Amino acid sequence: MVRIVFRYTLPMLALGLVAAGLLRARQYRPLGARTRYALATLAALPLVTSGAVHLLRPAMMVPLLPPWVPQRTLLIAATGLPELAGAIGLFVPSLRRPASAWLVVMMIAIFPANIYVAGERVQGLAMPNVPVRWSMQAAYIVLLVIVGYGMPQYGTRRASSRNGTSHD
Repeated sequence: MVRIVFRYTLPMLALGLVAAGLLRARQYRPLGARTRYALATLAALPLVTSGAVHLLRPAMMVPLLPPWVPQRTLLIAATGLPELAGAIGLFVPSLRRPASAWLVVMMIAIFPANIYVAGERVQGLAMPNVPVRWSMQAAYIVLLVIVGYGMPQYGTRRASSRNGTSHD
């Protein structure tokens, strides 16, 4: 039981705290169109690739899930569409924020599969260990929030006057 808490629950909780901290910002500074497009492309590429593999070759992804997960092939195939939809949503202004939020939740939800294969070889590829994968996932969550919302701005700036008082 302790192993499950440390191996799965704590890293997921930490990712959730990263996401919550980013989404808690009072304001977001908008990105320029070119920057937003470049970052959205960077965020969408792995989603499109993964979503396509999930749909077209789900059997390749089955080893990423523990054997006790029911209907693994169906589950893998079913998650391809939300990945593709989220990737597309990052480019549609009216869908950008909901797509970003959805993808953040999805990245946290799929993290146990990443932990399950951490340090293993799957389809000939070496999977990163948990700290590396956690760092990658946290950085990706930050990227998704920035693409969807802009740069988080915390607190407010206060201008001080000559007499040392501050004003909002």
